[in-house]
Amino acid sequence: MKKTATNYLTVSFIKNHYDRFALGLFIVYFIIQTIFFALTIRENIIPDETTHYGLIQQYSKSVWSIENSESTYQYGLVTHKPNLYYLLMGKMLLLNFTGLSDLIFLRLLNSILGLLSILTAYGLFCHLVILKLCRIVFLAFITNTLMFTFLTSGVNRDNLTNLLAIVSLYFLVSIYKSQNDKHVLLFFITTCLCSLTKITLLPYVACLLAIFTFLYFKQVENHKSPKIKNILLNKKHLMLKILLLIFIIWNVKLFAGNLLMFGHLQPKMDQIVALNQAMKNRIFARTYILSQFKENKVTLQKAVQMAQKITHEGDRRATIFLLNNYNQNKQRGIKLIDRFRYAFVWLDHMAKTIFGVLGHMALFKKSTVPFNLMCSILLLALLLMIRNFKFIHLDNFAFLFACIILVYALMLMQLVNYKTYSSSTYLRLGLQGRYFFPVLFPFYMLISYYLLAFLKKPYNWLIGILAIMLWIYEAFPWFLLHAKNHWFFRS
Repeated sequence: MKKTATNYLTVSFIKNHYDRFALGLFIVYFIIQTIFFALTIRENIIPDETTHYGLIQQYSKSVWSIENSESTYQYGLVTHKPNLYYLLMGKMLLLNFTGLSDLIFLRLLNSILGLLSILTAYGLFCHLVILKLCRIVFLAFITNTLMFTFLTSGVNRDNLTNLLAIVSLYFLVSIYKSQNDKHVLLFFITTCLCSLTKITLLPYVACLLAIFTFLYFKQVENHKSPKIKNILLNKKHLMLKILLLIFIIWNVKLFAGNLLMFGHLQPKMDQIVALNQAMKNRIFARTYILSQFKENKVTLQKAVQMAQKITHEGDRRATIFLLNNYNQNKQRGIKLIDRFRYAFVWLDHMAKTIFGVLGHMALFKKSTVPFNLMCSILLLALLLMIRNFKFIHLDNFAFLFACIILVYALMLMQLVNYKTYSSSTYLRLGLQGRYFFPVLFPFYMLISYYLLAFLKKPYNWLIGILAIMLWIYEAFPWFLLHAKNHWFFRS
């Protein structure tokens, strides 16, 4: 029987009582975690929440956009950059008639974004895999990854980024399972929205578009897919086409305009505003002061004096640390490690900050028995994947998911993080597990499938139950055991 769009998008897996019970159980637990974090974690801890919250407040006072001004310099550049998240949250903030503070209201809205991400990812996985144990373990993974849950509970544009990343992947898969014109339009709309939320998602968007192009022409050759020209010219789904046109124009105006005017997809802050105004932003100030010292334009003493003017305490300390670290490495003649060895440092720190917490305060994972077992399970899944991998796995999407993850991770590691390391000589600068989250869901799909699908009973059940227990314990309970009073609002 040929699959239709309706057949593919229906949540038929909910009819199975095992799936329904597992979904309800883990979703309720996830909601409890996010509400707890949203209501109890104090300000200035969740990554960049102060900046995002401040910008949302500015957008709530505007109809469409805001301009760089004295009230926005501290938050960085507000023009010539993706602003979809701030625009949406700014309008939602106007609906806060709940009696909650604006901060708590926005945190709870972001928790909903995280919940939608999980439901979308689980729905997609259930359409690709029929093994119940794989589904349950996948659900345990995505609802018990500590940094994801913690970030979801705060005001951060990554939450919309992660949602759009999995939704666009969902529609990419659905195109080739249903051959439906509407899904083609929805795929292009969501990829446009990805780039309008965060510029660092452009490599991910490029991967999806490359895969779409490959699969599209492959199906056209086999006469299994309607031509794009026919989709765009017929009269069906007119509103979706209008929306798509608007978002394409928005992207072209933003990124092509930036390239033509400033030579970058996103200009530096001092290309738009005066240097003294740009220095009011903590991130720009940190980067600028370090570059001035590296280029011998100021002495260490002068650079430290400049850093003392950074108002954000955490970034002020970080800037002074980076200056001293760079100076000591230079005096000792310490050379940079090569890109190959850096990959192992990157993997180690990413694991510790995905399963731990890293914001303006940190709780890093250490080499305890439970954490080492988690890493061993991930390694086992990768070994089983290498041994048993076939293109047809995950309903013919295993290879494409692996490509997306590998390309995105390598670009993040080598083009972004290594560049930051080489300019600062500090290994862990900018290394945060949350930057991997756009591909976290397809990563967990591969891990869940290859970890359990090729082990015989009862070994797959033993490994699956162990994985569930470890992921649950090493998330919320682990945080409650290690977080001190200064993480929480004072009663």
